[in-house]
Amino acid sequence: MSIADWIGLYGALLSTAIAVVATWRHFHRAQKIEREKAKVQFTLYLLNKLDRNTKKAFPIVVVMVANLGTERVSFKRMHYSGIANPGGKCTGTPGWYEEPEAAYGIMKRLLPVVLESGQTVDLPLLSAAVFKNIDNLEIWMEDFDDKKFYISGKEVADMQRKVAEP
Repeated sequence: MSIADWIGLYGALLSTAIAVVATWRHFHRAQKIEREKAKVQFTLYLLNKLDRNTKKAFPIVVVMVANLGTERVSFKRMHYSGIANPGGKCTGTPGWYEEPEAAYGIMKRLLPVVLESGQTVDLPLLSAAVFKNIDNLEIWMEDFDDKKFYISGKEVADMQRKVAEP
């Protein structure tokens, strides 16, 4: 082997090592970002909104979303699915606008939403009827990569008990 062959072999090994290290760093950083994006906490609470004209109360379930990670998180829509009380499987998407105002044509857009690190947002999107009339209810938020962030089953079950109370 000549000196040029040794230099070529050294160059090939060096470029391979650099490529391996760069690939490892890229995947390690992507995993770290995904772990940070997963640090989202959901809390449900019941809110009775009053109609200004009739003074009738509309029970709305508000989803409080808190970004506890260091990465920005964005959500484009909310979904729910379960088994309707009188029938079969039901799925739905509550929409992007605040309830019950959306039913009266007042369009206060809540989704999509971007949460920076440490930021929280309240999303009054779900009617209490969803919690009353659907069993085995699952609720999740979806980001722009179609990754699902599920609200815990315990949180949903607790809200179903609260809504069912007279």
